[in-house]
Amino acid sequence: MRRARSAGPGGFGAYLSARAGYFAFFTALFVVAVGFGAAAVRALSEAQKAELLDYLEVYLRGLGRSMPATPGSELWYQAVSASLRTAALLWASGLVALGLLLAPAVVFMRGFVVGFAVGFLTHELGMRGILLATLAVFPQNLLSVPATLVIATASSSYSLSILRRRGSRAGAGRVNVAGYTIIVLAMMALLVLAATIEAYVAPVFMRLISGYGGG
Repeated sequence: MRRARSAGPGGFGAYLSARAGYFAFFTALFVVAVGFGAAAVRALSEAQKAELLDYLEVYLRGLGRSMPATPGSELWYQAVSASLRTAALLWASGLVALGLLLAPAVVFMRGFVVGFAVGFLTHELGMRGILLATLAVFPQNLLSVPATLVIATASSSYSLSILRRRGSRAGAGRVNVAGYTIIVLAMMALLVLAATIEAYVAPVFMRLISGYGGG
């Protein structure tokens, strides 16, 4: 009962505090992955950089003419689908004690992608890229990254709880799944909000920046 209460409304702080070690680990892993992603930009060939830059410029020009290649509703659906699939996969992996393996991989990949995107923008576009990263990349990630870290924490913690019970003399026993699921669902709500920002707010900032410094 104590665990179920700690995962409920008003008990999120206690839930996360009890798993501070997991959260600190995933935060550090994410930061390291961001560094790897930013460094990977330097490994691109000039042709690859030019191709990515051309694609970005075409997209920004389309936004500047109020003709985005992809409607906001479709962007929202794609972002929500991808985020919720990842969250559901982490949740399911926790139930079968695989969260300890999958969660670090997901967090590292997420950090790598963010680091690569920010690194490419700032390295190739200078001040314009810094503005794009600040206004069009960071806002949604301020929600989606912490949510992903919390889900990874919950998945790993739940996986370890299952493994400990399987190895105990008392047998597998029962591991409270309600609190675990509530935490994941709450973070899914944050992921949906982040996807909304990505689909409807970030393009507005990108449209404003599209005319800055050319494009």
